[in-house]
Amino acid sequence: MAGVSEEKRAWVKSMLGVDIPAGEHEEPEAEDHDGETMMRGKGRGSKSAKGSKSAKPVPEDFAKKFQSAKSVWTSAMDDVDSQISELQKAMAKSPDEDIRDIAQHALSGVTGGYKQLLGAYIKALGDGSDAGALHKEGPGLLGAVADLRTTLDKDRQIAVMDDNPFNCLVSIRGTLGPALNELEAALRHGLS
Repeated sequence: MAGVSEEKRAWVKSMLGVDIPAGEHEEPEAEDHDGETMMRGKGRGSKSAKGSKSAKPVPEDFAKKFQSAKSVWTSAMDDVDSQISELQKAMAKSPDEDIRDIAQHALSGVTGGYKQLLGAYIKALGDGSDAGALHKEGPGLLGAVADLRTTLDKDRQIAVMDDNPFNCLVSIRGTLGPALNELEAALRHGLS
């Protein structure tokens, strides 16, 4: 009978500050089931610029760059959702109730609602061809991108998930970082 390893107990302690008592538990066999990630709202993402009919025109190639960056972002966010889901599945198989509870309740908001926040700005920008939308929503999206980058760099929970002991590949920083770079570059080009 395999117990919860010291490494896993230490990981849970660093993740949530919860001590899991040592004890003999049987690890259940691997089982496949679906998981879903929900994010909680967080971040400034202020809509600071006002759109107007006299807004500076959109650079000719902005729409194409924005569409590409949007696609990269969507793919990266889908990858992170999948990675978190796999970690939740692995943790749900633990013989320890605390680890199972963490899997069910504590991992779902690790990107702090940025998925929805950035998604709302991206949707408002549409296909990237509307100068008014770009100048109204673009600065807010840039702010949200900067806030998420700071969260990725400094959030301890993200660091712990990226280095988890459950044999699950989780790379939130490595997956979202390049997508944020693309969004930022496209927006800076469009707003220049």
